[in-house]
Amino acid sequence: MVVCKDSRCKPGEVCAVVKGVRRCVANSRSICVATGDPHYTTFDGHRYDFMGTCVYLLAGLCSTDPTLIPFAVTVENNHRGSHLVSFTKVVTMEVYNMTLSLSQEHPRKVKVNGVLLDLPFTHNQQLQVSLRGVHGFITTDAGVTVTFDWYSYARVIVPNTYAGAVCGLCGNANGDPHDDFVTRDGRRADETHLGDSWKRRPETCLPWGQALRAAGEETGALCRLPRHH
Repeated sequence: MVVCKDSRCKPGEVCAVVKGVRRCVANSRSICVATGDPHYTTFDGHRYDFMGTCVYLLAGLCSTDPTLIPFAVTVENNHRGSHLVSFTKVVTMEVYNMTLSLSQEHPRKVKVNGVLLDLPFTHNQQLQVSLRGVHGFITTDAGVTVTFDWYSYARVIVPNTYAGAVCGLCGNANGDPHDDFVTRDGRRADETHLGDSWKRRPETCLPWGQALRAAGEETGALCRLPRHH
């Protein structure tokens, strides 16, 4: 049996009994939200808007700490009726050498390594995917949870053992909202440059500022078309 003492747990952890086993567990958690068209709230509570329509890293492990389970959560956004706003279309989690996706196209189902499955789904007691109300939950034994309502509301929940060890659109979860806007290469940025830096496949789509200008030019061209009476 695995045993622990509070003195052996990391900062932010306490010794507790979980499923009959005594081990170190996090004593708090941080939540990042992407909702609507889309509005983001980082782990540290910084709110901003970013309308890019690519695949972006929402949150992932960016630390070399060997005690933390690596994971990455990406979001794919799409237009719905207007080229000026976007909504979350697909939420994907990569963990334990598996890829799990919840998508608007397949409500109340999960795609695991490319195979569409019904819920609930479990894997080696390491993770489970379940339905709770209108939300799908991907829950891992590392304490990282991802939720999506198959429409536009997504969340990433991390235990405070990941504080300062994560990166992406959700920030670093270190408790300071003022340093959340950091690009992949560690530079401070505004919303547009922040989002563009966390693209997963930058070659597949335009930078958001350029895409916005293109959409504006297209809209302007439509407005200038002659009307026939």
